[in-house]
Amino acid sequence: MGGFISLFWPTNTPSIKEPDYNSVENEVIGGDMGASVSTVTRQSGRTHKMVFVANMELGMGKGKLAAQVGHACLGVYRFAMNSSEGKAAINSWTRRGEVKIVVKGNTTQHLSELYKKAKKLQLYAYLQLYAYLVQDAGYTQIPAGSRTVLGVFGPVEDVDQVTGDLKLL
Repeated sequence: MGGFISLFWPTNTPSIKEPDYNSVENEVIGGDMGASVSTVTRQSGRTHKMVFVANMELGMGKGKLAAQVGHACLGVYRFAMNSSEGKAAINSWTRRGEVKIVVKGNTTQHLSELYKKAKKLQLYAYLQLYAYLVQDAGYTQIPAGSRTVLGVFGPVEDVDQVTGDLKLL
């Protein structure tokens, strides 16, 4: 029995840059999974963040939840990109590692209350807060119109006013 060994080695190999583990962009956020979202982000030195509040009463599967968080991420991103302030916030967030955190929401009512709180805070000029509430189309696991995930984006201290006391998922 024989094996095959390839001796082909490309001569024009692109150089692979070693990550700078001390830079903000490559910072790893870790710690106690029971910690609140505000504690984790405050320790990281970030200026903006996206937080996704998952509706735990719906009992979504992992894949369904991942898809709904994706919808919320795109929704918040697109909403923010509609204004010059939002574009500046997205650029700042992008330069600093694009922190995204998923936390637990209790019920549909809880998500609705958090959404209203985010919208109310947005009225103040100094708060650049963007919120997007995903409603499912109902094709798979859950009924149409179910509110699955709330996405909130903005400066860390502003987002924390809405989601800072919630537990990590």
